[in-house]
Amino acid sequence: MPQLQPIRQLQREGYIANVRVRAASIVTRLSAVLLFLGFVGSLLTWGKHKSIFELASSPSETARPGLGYVLGPALIMLLVPLVRRLPTARIGENPWFAYSRRYRTRVVIAAVLFVAGLVILAVNLAQLKADFTFRAGSYIAAALLLVGLGATLAMWPSDLATMDVGQAGPARTAPPVRGDGSQPPPPEEPAKPLPPAGWYRNPEGPGRRYWDGAHWTNQYG
Repeated sequence: MPQLQPIRQLQREGYIANVRVRAASIVTRLSAVLLFLGFVGSLLTWGKHKSIFELASSPSETARPGLGYVLGPALIMLLVPLVRRLPTARIGENPWFAYSRRYRTRVVIAAVLFVAGLVILAVNLAQLKADFTFRAGSYIAAALLLVGLGATLAMWPSDLATMDVGQAGPARTAPPVRGDGSQPPPPEEPAKPLPPAGWYRNPEGPGRRYWDGAHWTNQYG
């Protein structure tokens, strides 16, 4: 009767997220969410003067965020790698990780979207007529775009260790990768302690020989 083979769990490689990556992930998503809410707020207050939702205003018209302030933040929220909590982490272990597949590509695209938002905002404000006055919304949008860009770049996994993650938790952990792509040398194993001084079997012949704790002596027994 053939023996049943155990089913192998699917393992996926992931980065072990340190405090920097965890904080940067939160700030990036928060910036995108606030930009999205800025557009929603401008729709809800249409026809009313709310400087926090306006980019600029003149005596006759108001400049408000365009459709890009919905599409851009929504794409960023979808693209930014999700830092997850490992449910099987033990006490003392880092329970946070992010899947490494397309991690770098997604970070780059999210950063490009933030840069595109800054460029679009600057172009739109530069094209306004001289009688327009910048409102609070323009400064808030620029600040959120800059903060989001910095936080996205802070998620770059230059010093993150990797591990294989499955349903049963991490299977192995690899050392962090240096900037040149190499890995640091493995740590040296501690030397085993030498036996205490005393009489032991002579390793070079019959009888016993005295060991002083560091070397064999010329005392035989």
